Amino acid sequence: MTLLDAARERFSRYTREALAWSLGQPARPSPPPEDAEQARRASARAERVHAASKRAVLLLLGLGDGTLARMLCGRLPGRIVILETDVELARRVWPGLEGDLQAPVLLADSSIWSLFFLVRAAGMNVENCTLCRNPASASTDLLAWQRLFLESRVERLPPAAAPPQLSVLCMLHPEEPDLEDFFGHMPPWLHEVCVLWDGAFPPAVFHCPASLRQACRPLDAHFGEQRNAMLALCRTEWCLYLDADERFSPRSWELLPRVLAAPDLGGALFPRQTFEGDEEHVRMGYGLWPDVQLRLLRKNAALRFEGAVHEGVEGVRGCLALAADMPLLHYSHVRKDSQSLRRRLEVFNRAAGEERHRLSGSYPRLPRAFFHAVDEALAGRLIMLPPM
Repeated sequence: MTLLDAARERFSRYTREALAWSLGQPARPSPPPEDAEQARRASARAERVHAASKRAVLLLLGLGDGTLARMLCGRLPGRIVILETDVELARRVWPGLEGDLQAPVLLADSSIWSLFFLVRAAGMNVENCTLCRNPASASTDLLAWQRLFLESRVERLPPAAAPPQLSVLCMLHPEEPDLEDFFGHMPPWLHEVCVLWDGAFPPAVFHCPASLRQACRPLDAHFGEQRNAMLALCRTEWCLYLDADERFSPRSWELLPRVLAAPDLGGALFPRQTFEGDEEHVRMGYGLWPDVQLRLLRKNAALRFEGAVHEGVEGVRGCLALAADMPLLHYSHVRKDSQSLRRRLEVFNRAAGEERHRLSGSYPRLPRAFFHAVDEALAGRLIMLPPM
């Protein structure tokens, strides 16, 4: 079985589900047709480079109208993967290519992170893949994906040198569901769990296997300022912040000290899996997966959160790593009723100053086992990221 044969079913399954949903995206006019002579030159150049490299797969960045894809497919049958971040374009063009006898494999999603995860989990890298940019594609997302693919490096998790000095930080509302389960899932080796409650008084004390430290401060519709107050509670070099509807698996907690042992690390991102419908299915497509979250941070004087909503982290010093096989398990949409979710979105909208967040009835999803297989393919590895 070739490298591409092993990835074909997974890529096709993901793309079929992504293309089946529009999520309210407005229709756009068709792109201009590809220049046939330009496509012939690009095809000849890609074929030469690919033959000289003796690599297994050619990654074509951009579907276009299918002209270049057809040429490459005829010259390099069974070796082409097309990556496309314009889902509407792929939905329009792909049916005309899919039935071809020598059709390539399409991997399409608006998220460069999902394309990056799936390609990496398939074992595709700079040693076994040639890249060809479609000159008809003007996608800046594909340029960002290309940089991520070429400049990131995969490293084995180092052994943990000693028990880490790590605090878990969280800002919580007293009415959050499953708080006992949230506190109970913390490992006892943590230095402490620091909680900033939204309000004037803390609720009843919850049992926590690690030391618990609490303070109170009204949220007042500004998440960045609340997170900075949360950050000020931390007394250790390292902090990890979690929301009440998120969990790490026991295996991820076990691996976390090894992440902290990575040299020159300033922070780590984790893929987030949001359950949809039940706890056996995960949302995907359109940025819903892997929904990478920068949550592990090494403290310094410049570190702070900016923004009233969807706040970003500034002042990180050191390298950023992606802990690819340590997902944040996000239970919000299966453990809260729709009324609670709408109330939460109203808080986000007040912070944003406009109605930016809406609750849909359903979302694209795939079985949890699909993502578990991706995690297993990336197990025990850190992906060191280029400056983003």
